[in-house]
Amino acid sequence: MKSLKTATDVKELVTSFRYAEVLMTAFDMGIFAVISSNGPQTLDQLSEASEAYPRSLAMLLNACVAMGLLNLTTDSKYDVTELSQSTLTPGSPHFLGNFIRLQRDVRLRWDRLRDGVEFNHRVNPERRNREDGSEWGWNHQFILGLHDAAREVAGPVAQSLAPLLQRYNVKQMVDIGAGSGTYAAALVSAMPELNIRLYELAGPLEITNELLVNFPQRDRLELYPSNFQTDPIGQEKEYDAAMLFGVLHSENKEGQTKLLGKISDALKPGGLLILRTPFLDPNRVSPSRATLDALQTLISTNSGEVPTWQGLQKLLQEAGFGAGRIRHVPTTDIQLVYCTRRKSRAKRQSAATPELCEV
Repeated sequence: MKSLKTATDVKELVTSFRYAEVLMTAFDMGIFAVISSNGPQTLDQLSEASEAYPRSLAMLLNACVAMGLLNLTTDSKYDVTELSQSTLTPGSPHFLGNFIRLQRDVRLRWDRLRDGVEFNHRVNPERRNREDGSEWGWNHQFILGLHDAAREVAGPVAQSLAPLLQRYNVKQMVDIGAGSGTYAAALVSAMPELNIRLYELAGPLEITNELLVNFPQRDRLELYPSNFQTDPIGQEKEYDAAMLFGVLHSENKEGQTKLLGKISDALKPGGLLILRTPFLDPNRVSPSRATLDALQTLISTNSGEVPTWQGLQKLLQEAGFGAGRIRHVPTTDIQLVYCTRRKSRAKRQSAATPELCEV
């Protein structure tokens, strides 16, 4: 996010929600799907298909044209643009519809940010807590949304990690909180000798299994229903490597320490841990995305915490790992942290000096 410098910047930020709402509403009404299936449509045709009044629908469609989501042809028909055809129409390889539906739920939480800040606890929409993995509808929306979000970057992540995994001779790996399995699938596609255990709650894994049913390397992905908060990660010294993406900051410091300790126990000495997790600078006011991630943990978890880089290094050291190093994934804005399990779990007497960057 750019730094705000003028009154105009503030006004643009405060009103920026309108653009997202236009996109989400047009998507929810099926506008892009109707046009993609039937070709360019007149206002009356779209009004009939969506059961919306022509006058108000025209306002929404024209806003979509202004935003580059639709084209208005010379014969007054609305057509999809290349971008909306690619990302907003079902069946497209770059479809983001499930991610958009997931963000609807996320928005409900952010609408109650003040409650979270005032009372220092998570905020839930007016429905029961579903993150225990027991509700199929929530699992379906969540896992498919994660798949949409990961699909475009999973390939570059796998290509970036493959040389690292080969360097450490990784053959057996565990993906903790595997979600949709999109990253694991990309990795086994890139590495013919790699096998990965997808460690996730039983409910979400049902949806993951549906996503992977026709995956060519399905035999090298093991679906393992379990709960890292209550169950061991695996047998002692079982894995060559572990992957923990988007999970660590959902736990409080005690939970983070416990989870990293379990992973360390399950890794062979010298085994590799790869993290995708936000972390803050010492002053906790940058980077800006991590400050938003911290607020996301406030409204969406019981007591999650985004650590500082120094705090993350300390957590890793206490769990028996060496210094964490950063690996930037080319063509994306993703940075991964990786480290190795020390031969001895004993604490070092002095703090490890972090290696801040590896390209």
